[in-house]
Amino acid sequence: MAERETAPETPAEDPRHTPVIDAQLAAIVARFGDRLTDEQRAEIRARLARGMALADTLRTVPLTNADEPEIVFVPYRADA
Repeated sequence: MAERETAPETPAEDPRHTPVIDAQLAAIVARFGDRLTDEQRAEIRARLARGMALADTLRTVPLTNADEPEIVFVPYRADA
């Protein structure tokens, strides 16, 4: 099996996110810890940190309640 490519280096973890990342990681370890290696735990922590950084980026976009979604989902109906 080919080895999976790794994501680019994650920037340093924002200290504001550390408590949230710790809590999320603790929940994952409580559920799956007996099956996770230290390397996998480090990868999970990096992905959690990246997710928090991406969420911060999304929060910078100014939105109001009047803003419509970019794409409106319209389900296919054969009878329509």
